[in-house]
Amino acid sequence: MPFPTTLDEMRDQGYVFQEGATCQGHRCQMDIEWWKTPNGKLIPIDYRSDGKIIPHWQTCPDAADFKKDKEEPKKPITTGATFTLTDQQMLDDLAGTKCRGCGGTKGRRMSHCRACYFKLPKKMRNDLYKRFDSGYQEAYIESLKFLNARRVA
Repeated sequence: MPFPTTLDEMRDQGYVFQEGATCQGHRCQMDIEWWKTPNGKLIPIDYRSDGKIIPHWQTCPDAADFKKDKEEPKKPITTGATFTLTDQQMLDDLAGTKCRGCGGTKGRRMSHCRACYFKLPKKMRNDLYKRFDSGYQEAYIESLKFLNARRVA
């Protein structure tokens, strides 16, 4: 099935709007929309001047900064004996509203709810602002280990 070119086609094919955002590319900073594909993956969308839609990576000057290496799949990161998270699960956590630290409600694009976030040491909180694939995944796992240890203790 070809990629949809209009909002109606997207909805007809099962795409679901998630949220509006600003591209985090240092040169781009364009307004984009995040949509969930029928396969459950998130995709950034641009609107062209003719009203058509296209994936944001086709126009973003920073697209290479976000591209994952397809040749060598990443191994899931383990949080110890408790559970393992893939990159997609971490992205889903960021897009979702459930805090993995306590099960409470959190804001979209936030790693944790406010209560869990402020239980973390300052350096650990700061590390959660690292870019994805530049230390964020490791920081998120460490924060979950920290919160899990406090919950068990």
